[in-house]
Amino acid sequence: MSTIQTSDKTTEQAPVLPQVPGAVVAKLVMFSIAMLALPLITYFVSTNVFKFGTYWAAGFTVAMVHLVLFAYIVVAVIEDRSTAEDVARHKKSLANAAAAATGEDDDESTTQVVSKSSGGASKRRSNK
Repeated sequence: MSTIQTSDKTTEQAPVLPQVPGAVVAKLVMFSIAMLALPLITYFVSTNVFKFGTYWAAGFTVAMVHLVLFAYIVVAVIEDRSTAEDVARHKKSLANAAAAATGEDDDESTTQVVSKSSGGASKRRSNK
């Protein structure tokens, strides 16, 4: 938290807001504009250009609202999956970097166990 100094020489802790990526804000603004504009455009085009009745125009407008919502959900799910993959990839690279820093190699972290019950013929590999 950052500190704020007031006029009476006391300091207060200012809350730190979470950082929202710019791409997320841009998508939210884009879909907000689409949610407002596309249903209105659909209504007026269906009533004035195609000369549908108001009931049909309202139905097309509702369909457009659902289409925009569905598109937003699809984009959010795809973004969430890519974020989860990025986190997993980052954790793996951190683990590899930590292993390299400590001098561990994949061959050193693998042990071989000889099974005596089968006469030593089978070997089982286990990773630490």
